[in-house]
Amino acid sequence: MANEVVNQEGINKVVDVESAKAEWKAYQQLCKELLNDSDYQEYRQKTKDGFIFKKFPKKSAWAKLGRAFNVNTEIIGKEFVLTKTGETREAYYCIRATLPNGRTVESDGSCSRHEKGKGEATSHTIRSTAKTRATNRAISELIGAGEVSAEELDPNFHNGEKVKSNDVDLIEAEAHVAESGFTTADKLEEDDSKPVINNYVKSIAKQVIIGGHKPIRHLMTLKAKGCVKRGEIAEEYLEDILAFIDANCPEKIDEEEG
Repeated sequence: MANEVVNQEGINKVVDVESAKAEWKAYQQLCKELLNDSDYQEYRQKTKDGFIFKKFPKKSAWAKLGRAFNVNTEIIGKEFVLTKTGETREAYYCIRATLPNGRTVESDGSCSRHEKGKGEATSHTIRSTAKTRATNRAISELIGAGEVSAEELDPNFHNGEKVKSNDVDLIEAEAHVAESGFTTADKLEEDDSKPVINNYVKSIAKQVIIGGHKPIRHLMTLKAKGCVKRGEIAEEYLEDILAFIDANCPEKIDEEEG
């Protein structure tokens, strides 16, 4: 299961509040001392009150933090979907990150040629982006930060507008929410039989949530069809995506009424 602590042997499961606070403080101090502006990508993010500017750590940031915490990463699984000409169309990676004390987290990441801005990308770029996303997420979850990385920013929210601020290119986008998107339906995280479909459904759920709604079945279905119509997802995946939504997404979530 992605983004889950899978091994805690030898670790006291009773939370020591003071130790947890000390570890979090140490993490924040490391970020201040190890990272600089080049380790962040600044994005303009739309909120209900207007636009705000937020910084998200890039691959270089997680590499530095990983070395500081002595994190070991390894590939647990990978899957590639190829075009008729042999180019990589979709890539999926599962990465395991481990601390010296044995604590382990496995996280996944994917990349698709159907993402905006990836249409002309090379096979290497598609695969390396998927690997980077999985690695960043695994390190982030492992050291307790849970921060969204710059590479995880959802291209589906890219509207093509670029602006300049302090000589940094800013792309108008919304970030992936940290969690999977579904507030119920545990099957979403458990079903790894079709990782590409799994990833698309999670991405659709995040779009629904960022839009201020709950990922109930009819909204998910409408959003999925809209993504296909706009060319963000290949039409050949629609049937499997809708079947996945029908099997895992509830018709109603009580919180929707509150």
